This record gives sequence, structure tokens and C-alpha cells, in this order.
Amino acid sequence: MPERETPRGLQDALDDFRAEFSPRVVAPGSAAVHTTVRRRRRRNRVVTVAATLVVAGLGSYTLLGVPAERAVDPSTSNDASTPPAASASASTAAPSPSTPPPSPSMSAYGRMSREELAAATVDLPAWSQDGCPSGRFTFHGESTRSGTWTVKIEKLVYPDVDRDGSPETAALLSCTGGEAAGQVVVFDRDSSGAVTTVGRVVRTGGAIKALFDVAASGAQVQVEMGDYRGCCGESEQLPQHQWRSYTWSGTAFQQVDGPRSFPPNPNVADLSVTATDLVWGTPDSNQSAYGTVTVTIRNNRGGTPQKAVITFHMSGDIYMTTELYSGLTGWNGCTFTDAQTAQCPVTPPAPGATREMTFEFRHGAVHGGGFTESVRIDARLPDGTTAPDLDGANNQDQFMTR
Repeated sequence: MPERETPRGLQDALDDFRAEFSPRVVAPGSAAVHTTVRRRRRRNRVVTVAATLVVAGLGSYTLLGVPAERAVDPSTSNDASTPPAASASASTAAPSPSTPPPSPSMSAYGRMSREELAAATVDLPAWSQDGCPSGRFTFHGESTRSGTWTVKIEKLVYPDVDRDGSPETAALLSCTGGEAAGQVVVFDRDSSGAVTTVGRVVRTGGAIKALFDVAASGAQVQVEMGDYRGCCGESEQLPQHQWRSYTWSGTAFQQVDGPRSFPPNPNVADLSVTATDLVWGTPDSNQSAYGTVTVTIRNNRGGTPQKAVITFHMSGDIYMTTELYSGLTGWNGCTFTDAQTAQCPVTPPAPGATREMTFEFRHGAVHGGGFTESVRIDARLPDGTTAPDLDGANNQDQFMTR
């Protein structure tokens, strides 16, 4: 018996289907790969609808007399994403959700667990710190050693950066081994399930000294950052914290919300100090000689720290104790840490302003001269630790005794 010819309407539909979904070549690069994956995701939805129409057509063909062994078995078709009432008007209806790829690890496309990323090979963007590994990089667990550097997966969140209904994976990464560095990178998968790099959201460098946290809100990647690290010898009270939001433009991440710069850190300033020479007067009837030193503190720029400390380091035959200096000008509240060192609390002036303080010294009738002494100014954080200074070269001055 001669085979029956395929009806013309069905043959035309099959021809259109092949022409529409023939393989396409996409230019290389992370942005191009990401665009290809997104196109394939959308194509999967269209393929599902088209396949449903073909199945419906073949079913009708069976009713018209096709032998039963050539009919499509409905139990073998994947109708999980088939619209409820597929008809000739299905091409204008809203597409159904994408049919998941066959691999279980690809069921959420760009969403991946820490374990999955920790075993992936990726294109890692450059860091702000020289020496941190970049380029083609393979994770060997959540913490990967590379020479003297260690790359660590700190946190993962899942924004939908391309707004296609399927989330990608944003990773907060750190690199330590010298000066610490950090960056937030978004990863996706291609059609074969391989991890691809969408792009870097932000990294440390310049005014951004630390990345503390990452969050996702729809298509936005939100990053918490600071102007100081607040670790590794720095007080947690030191950095200012800011949240900034970024979205994907199709080629790069751009900031869309949050501050774009840090204001002067209130705990950090450029404090400088100068001191006049100590000139001893004529000994009094108690055989004590006195002299004064005028200390000038200037806040050249930056913030206004809540407090600072003046430290005197004396030499020669000058000795200071609580008993000897009690009642003398300038020493109220000071601490004599040893016989020749004293620390005195002081309130720093505002940026651009100066403050003068007079300190009275005491010595016996017989005293020497020509000694070099020093005085230093340091800002303090609320917890008492020393704050950094914007110019440490002018924090100390020397004066002479005569």
C-alpha cells in the first residue's frame, strides 16, 4: 500500500519550524554568551508552543486515517509547559514558562548553590590588588589557594539581572594574601550548563576599601561597602557603610541608586602639631625651675574626630610624675605612663581651625639644656583605638630645652 502524503498545511508548518529554529552563530565574549543564553531560554518557550501545535496536528492526522503505529503517543510528549487550551490562536497567546533543561543542575538556569560554584571554572575579572588571580580560574571549594593568595566565596544572592524571569547568581568574593581585595561578580549558565561570567558589579579600589555584604532585589544587585576595611588591625568603628544598587545594561553593570561617593569620615582627619621650645626660668626659693611649652594643634582637612591624644616623650634629665606635676598648668586629666612619657586627652578643632594649649614643666634647681624632646597628636576612635591620619608626616614635632 503506498504511503500517504503529508497534508500540505502540516508540511508548511514543519518547514517554517525548521527555518525558524536552525542553529545560529553568536560572537564570543561574556556579553554575547549571556545574550545567547537569554535568547535560547525564550526560544525554549516558543519551541514548546510549536511542538504542542505539531502534536495536535498529528493527532488530527490520525483521525483522518493514519495507521495507529504512526500516530504520536501523547504519553511521550512533554506537555508540562503546554498552555491550557492550545489552538490555532496559540501563537498570539502569552508564552508558557520555559521547559527546564534535562540536567537537574540546570533546572534554575543561572541560579547555583555554593557547592556548584565552588567546583566551577569561570572567567574571573581582574581585582584591584595586583597578584590576585584573574582570567580562567577554577574554584576548589569555597576557599581556593592560588600561590600566596586565597580566593573565597563569601556570599551568594540571586537577582534576575536580565529580567527574563530566571535568576542569575551574584557572588561576593574576597582575595587575601597581601592587602585584601574584594569584588561582586554575576554568573550565569550557557545552554550546555557551563558557568559563564555576566560581568563584575563593583570591586574594591580607590575610595572603596571594603565590600561587606551583597543583596538582590529584582533585577538589582545591592552592595554594602565602606571607606575603610574595619578589620585586619582596623577598628570596626572606623569605616562608613553605604549601600549602592546596580543594574545590568546589557554590556556592563551601572549604579542606579545610593551614594556615589563617601563624605569625609568623621573619625579621620589631617591633624598636625607644633611646639615651642622649653625655656627654664630662674629657680624659686624651693629650688624649683619652671618653664612652659605652647602646643598648637591644627585640623588641616577631613572630619572632626571626637577626641585625640597629645603624647610627650621627654629625654635628658626631665622627669614627670603625678606628684611632681599635680597642679601645674595643662596636665589635668593626663596620664604619666612612665617617668618621661605623658598622654593628655584633647578635643580636636574643626577642619581648618587651630587650638593652642599651654603645658607647664618643672625641674630642680640644677637642670640641663640642649635636649631634644618630642610631642605627638593622634586622633582616637570612640573605642579608644588610634584612628588613621590623612597625612601622618605632620603628626609629630620636636622642641628643645634650654
